[in-house]
Amino acid sequence: MITRYNLLQDDNSALLLIDTLSLISQLARLSKENYELIHQANLYAQLRKLIDHKDSGVRSKVCNLIGNICRHSSFFYDLLLRHDLISAAI
Repeated sequence: MITRYNLLQDDNSALLLIDTLSLISQLARLSKENYELIHQANLYAQLRKLIDHKDSGVRSKVCNLIGNICRHSSFFYDLLLRHDLISAAI
């Protein structure tokens, strides 16, 4: 649904982006059982753009999401590195 409706398109309103990132982040935080579905959504390129967003709230939510997808296991470690999200966050 996120990709189908382009909810993480970088030109969407900051409020929509923040709400969408919060939703994904909460799913990751709740259980590693949600990791595969988050991965299948293939949000890496969008997250990479959003980590440089002009709105600090959006940037903050991307960082929060990165933390939450690393919470339960190392499932996303290589993927985050491959998509340059860790170095972008620093």
